[in-house]
Formats: sequence, structure tokens, C-alpha cells
Amino acid sequence: MAQEYYDSVIFNGATLGDLVKGKGPLVIPLATDANDGLTFTFTPDQFALICSNFEQFSLSRAVAASGAFPGLFSPIILRNYAGQCDTKVPSWITDVLEKPDLTSRTYYHALRTNTYLDPNTKPYIHLVDGGVSDNLGLRASMDFIAASGGMRDYLSEVGFGKTRRVAFIIVDAATQGRYPDGVYWTRFQL
Repeated sequence: MAQEYYDSVIFNGATLGDLVKGKGPLVIPLATDANDGLTFTFTPDQFALICSNFEQFSLSRAVAASGAFPGLFSPIILRNYAGQCDTKVPSWITDVLEKPDLTSRTYYHALRTNTYLDPNTKPYIHLVDGGVSDNLGLRASMDFIAASGGMRDYLSEVGFGKTRRVAFIIVDAATQGRYPDGVYWTRFQL
């Protein structure tokens, strides 16, 4: 129901492919894979692992998954088609897994990412609110940056090689809340 609302009121049928076509900022919706608590990023690389079409995936569905707070909203379910397309395992995963380093953040990121490559053990991906696995939405970005070899390399990979400054803008679905000192805050809704 949330997906249909978002699509008709906000996104007007836009897809994830529409996000990457413009000259705007890099926007990456995040959700949590409820099966094992992993952060699921709505990126071309993530969709390539499960052999799904990133370009055609509904933006409203990604946002619905990102805000599907467990108990209040139903998870968004994706089918894992890994192995049914030409996608190769990214070299950073194979390189890191060949030389395990238990102190490396990239090693654990590779282990987690590698779980999507076996559709027999993970045939479906149940996505809920991204805050369940990564409340600030920064862990996934830091993992990608580390796996790429640093910020400059990551920005080059995603087509922003000439970028000089980076700002992370975190958006959540809350409309009001309370600070620890009892002061309430409210956000304006569209």
C-alpha cells in the first residue's frame, strides 16, 4: 500500500534508473535484509549480484522497502535470480575472500555480500526499514568506500571522479520526535 501511495503522489512511476540519469546527487536508498540483518543497497552492483534489473526497479518500491518498519509495514520481497545472468563476482570480493583478514572491514563486507550469490540458500530477500541494520545509513557507504580502496577510487567508480566535496544527507521517515531533554521537534510533510 505504501508503494502505491508513493508512486501516485510523489514519484509518478519513476525508477531507480531515473535516479542515475540526471545530474543530481548520488542517491542510494537503503533497506535491511530481514533474513540476516544485512544492509541492502539499491545500487546497480547490488542488483547485478541478484540478476535483477536496476534500471526498471520502481523508486517507490525502493522507498517503501527503506521505510518498512517491522510490525507496522509489510516487508518488500525480492526474488534472487543469482547465477541466471552474465554477472561475474566482483573482483574485490574474490580477492578479499582468497586472503581472509579477520581484522578487515572489507573482509566482512565481502562475506556478507557473497551471501547473495547463492539463490538456493537465499531465494528471496525480505526487505524492511534500513535503520534496522544501519540507523544512520553510513555503514554501507563506508563499506563500499573501503572496498574500492578509498574515497577517490569510490567516487571515480560511481562517476563522480571530479568531486571535491562530499556531504551525506540522511533522511528518515519520522515526522516528529522528542529529544532527550523533552523538547519535541516536527518536520514538515509534503
